[in-house]
Amino acid sequence: MASWEKPEPFSKTLVQFWMAKVSEWSEATSPSAQLDACRHQEKLRGFLQEVLGALRLAKTMCHLVAADEEGWSVMKHVGLPSKEYNVSTLKKMMCLLTEAVNGGCSSFRSPTERCLCDGLHSLSLTCVPLVTRPEAAPLIGALLRRSVTCAHTQLSEEFVEAVCSGFLDKKLHLDVQTVVALWCHNLSSLERAVLRLVSFVLSGPRIDLQTLDKQVNASLLPQACAQRCSVFLVVNEIFRCTLLEMEESSVLRLLIQSFTRCFLRALAAQDPEDRLALKSFFPLVPVSLQMPMLTLPSEVPQDVWLEHLMGISAQLQLASAEAEERGDNTSGSVFEVWFLLLQGGGWVDVAAQLLASAQTHAASSSSSSSSESKSRALLWLLTFFYHPTNRGHQRIQQWECVQQVWGDLRGVCLSPTPPPPRALDTVAESLLSRVSSRLALRLLLSLAVFSPVPGDAIALQLIRKMSEKKREEDEKEEEEEAVSLRREAECLLAAAAEHRLNSDTLASARVQARLRTLEDTLWNALCV
Repeated sequence: MASWEKPEPFSKTLVQFWMAKVSEWSEATSPSAQLDACRHQEKLRGFLQEVLGALRLAKTMCHLVAADEEGWSVMKHVGLPSKEYNVSTLKKMMCLLTEAVNGGCSSFRSPTERCLCDGLHSLSLTCVPLVTRPEAAPLIGALLRRSVTCAHTQLSEEFVEAVCSGFLDKKLHLDVQTVVALWCHNLSSLERAVLRLVSFVLSGPRIDLQTLDKQVNASLLPQACAQRCSVFLVVNEIFRCTLLEMEESSVLRLLIQSFTRCFLRALAAQDPEDRLALKSFFPLVPVSLQMPMLTLPSEVPQDVWLEHLMGISAQLQLASAEAEERGDNTSGSVFEVWFLLLQGGGWVDVAAQLLASAQTHAASSSSSSSSESKSRALLWLLTFFYHPTNRGHQRIQQWECVQQVWGDLRGVCLSPTPPPPRALDTVAESLLSRVSSRLALRLLLSLAVFSPVPGDAIALQLIRKMSEKKREEDEKEEEEEAVSLRREAECLLAAAAEHRLNSDTLASARVQARLRTLEDTLWNALCV
């Protein structure tokens, strides 16, 4: 009987044990069988009392949650509605059970003493029908938190599944500590929560970053990740794997950026003595890159943006060059710094804004060489964001193509006179053949929104020509590409509207007017 000393209450093995014993005792009349029955009598009595108690607790709970207002109730004779009485009684019962769970652990007493948490399996199973009841939330939290702090606590799979489903379906409201306990107890529930959020955002309508942040915060993922580094590492890995499967999804990129933004805010809201350092959450990225790329643009004065981006660009170029020297430019080292740049994607948006808005000033400035050097650094940063790896060892050739395309775009978009149609056709063909369509779209929209001279009309013409030329090559495939480009453009415009922090009132009004024009005409430009 040594193996029975600490069984799981009401487990299949334990029930089978007692059923076999009872069967053996009923058929045997030998003195040894009678002696065995006497030895186990007290343990059998204790087991049956636990079963009876659990059954009483379960029939009581079923009665209290029943919504039969017209049913028979003793309380009708004293003038108290049965539903009101049931709810009041259920609250009191939940309170008593919660107190028992919170104070019932004895795992730190004697190694040979049975821990009182062994009985929580049956209690969790009893609570399955109650998980969506608001009165049960304190007990659910106590059970889940106990499962994390005591190794003897084994909650039923049915209970964990019911809590996970109720939370994901928004039929159950839990505080952050309880959600953290749920996800630490059951990693599959954490994975389901992340993938549910991804699926919800990807299938949603047009992107609005403020709404996206609300959806992300409502999932409680950022808050839980700020409290538990282990939860963050799991969530980050899920996002990383999903991104590798859907690397062209601009909406997924915005979701990852929104999650990171909300996580950083939740982390900053913690007490300094309880807050972990960033290197704990991003162990694979050099510390010198973590703070610059994860500091939100809104937290940096606008007149320091350019200097801040110069530092990021220089460090990324250095990291990329060192990776090339080691011959691992396509391995994890470059990917990790690129993924961090994606997570703090607000700086990519700012780089595109500064690159577009600085062009006219660069041409007229006495320090044109310095301005051109800064523009090259910003352009390199954008190029790295869309082409992080040196595939086929074509980085130098690729960089030359991007610079040529950028020069062509500036020539037609910033021209004081409308360019001829043939020039636009040439630039559109160059955009399609020499750089990725997403990088081309980023450069086009940045010029259309932020350039000091009107360029939105030219940008829309180029986008339309790009869409038409791709559709001519393969109608079915490129129809999907056109929709993908429209989605990419919507995300870029949403980011531009969110991250534009321009103190110049006239410039701000001009940018807002251009954003509205581009948003109103974008669908026709890509789908006509």
